Amino acid sequence: MATGRQTLSALIARFCGPAADAAKVLGITAEQMRLLDQGRAVIPPGSFEYTVRRIGHQCKAADVQQALAEAYTNRRVNGTFAQRITRCAEELARRGRRAHKEVLQEHFPDPLERDQVAGPDAKLRLEWKPAVILIDKPTGADRLDS
Repeated sequence: MATGRQTLSALIARFCGPAADAAKVLGITAEQMRLLDQGRAVIPPGSFEYTVRRIGHQCKAADVQQALAEAYTNRRVNGTFAQRITRCAEELARRGRRAHKEVLQEHFPDPLERDQVAGPDAKLRLEWKPAVILIDKPTGADRLDS
């Protein structure tokens, strides 16, 4: 089991070697990896087994769970991002519920950012939520242990 504070990238380096590119090991983008390390993204249960398998046979589910839980507990949502959510909610209140997809697209053109916005609720409020990062099943082309 991993001990001490450790990001998912550090965990991957520990099991796959210091030169391992954590994003490549998981088959995701560097930006998605950054969000996982910052606790601003989660891996859904359906992708969790693939995450462990991609890291390698020595990695245990508890190691990955600890790294992700710790990152989420220590997360910091960028103040600028929170302000953008507030501005988006204000515009949504002016334009109405029917415009919510269009307003979100305008304020958050990046799908990974848009995935971090929850809502609108019944009062047209928006709030931050963690992005969801899907990890695909490893293939024969993936190098799982390096």
